[in-house]
Amino acid sequence: MTSIILALYLSAVPTVTVAGKVLTPDGVGVAKGTITCRLTVPGSALDGAVMQRVASEATTTITPSTGAVSFALVPNDAIVPTGSRYTCTYRVTIPNGRAVQWAEQWQLTSSPATQDIGSAPAPTCTMRPSIDSPVRLGARSRSSHPFSAPH
Repeated sequence: MTSIILALYLSAVPTVTVAGKVLTPDGVGVAKGTITCRLTVPGSALDGAVMQRVASEATTTITPSTGAVSFALVPNDAIVPTGSRYTCTYRVTIPNGRAVQWAEQWQLTSSPATQDIGSAPAPTCTMRPSIDSPVRLGARSRSSHPFSAPH
């Protein structure tokens, strides 16, 4: 009985670490940026025997020049109601000074405990130029990739 009480006392809401690098297509780390992950629906997770509210948004800073990131999120399979996802918005500046932004939807599982940012499930991805990035109205884009050179 004492071990069960101790286990409940030491329990915590589970988290997974998302780690890796945000790179340009030529393998260079972004100059600076942030990633903001927001739950698509409010939720709770079990902390021992008590349900705790999961914050709906978390922001992490990307390490300048290297593009390295490492941050913790509550995995979606530990959140109720089921079916939640994280919408993760990247706001970065690439080494040439151009600001770009895009969003991905992630659904994280409890295992493995550390997940590569490049393998985070991204069933949908939307990209758009940052307000700091020039956009020519009426011009046809030859590429929709956020790191493509201006035309």
